Amino acid sequence: INSKTLNFLGMLVIIASLVFHELNHGLTAELFGVQIDKIGLVFLGAYVSSSDTSLFIQNSLPALVVVFVGPASNFILAAICAKLYHWLSESKLRKMMWVSAAVNVQLGVLNILPFGPFDGGKMASNLLNMIWGQDIANMAMPFLSISTLTILIQFGIPSRKIEKYLKI
Repeated sequence: INSKTLNFLGMLVIIASLVFHELNHGLTAELFGVQIDKIGLVFLGAYVSSSDTSLFIQNSLPALVVVFVGPASNFILAAICAKLYHWLSESKLRKMMWVSAAVNVQLGVLNILPFGPFDGGKMASNLLNMIWGQDIANMAMPFLSISTLTILIQFGIPSRKIEKYLKI
């Protein structure tokens, strides 16, 4: 696979993984009775939109589940791709399964970090609010987010060149 093809396929994997992630948020929210208006893609991300915010105002276990299911879906997709990688014989499709597994692990890890806009930030805020209340959650989240970002910058965001791992 040449690098242009690999880059294009990699972008398709990322887009498909983001849509899968957000679709799982949306389906889980609907299981809890939240009407989903749309699922969209934006530069460097995706989102689920709902005019019904009742579930998320509650800071409840269902809200936590809805947020958690996105990163969990990336880890499940990574496991499926890794299993397919082991089942397939040496081919371009096999390498794409490896890329898909690696991309989904990175998306899952990035999304569970307790950083403000990511799912992990929402989970941390929800948990802090459920345990210690809104005032403590509002006070703690900026420090938690800044600490997470500082650690990522200090030790590097895990985004090594994929070719190194694929030995392409």
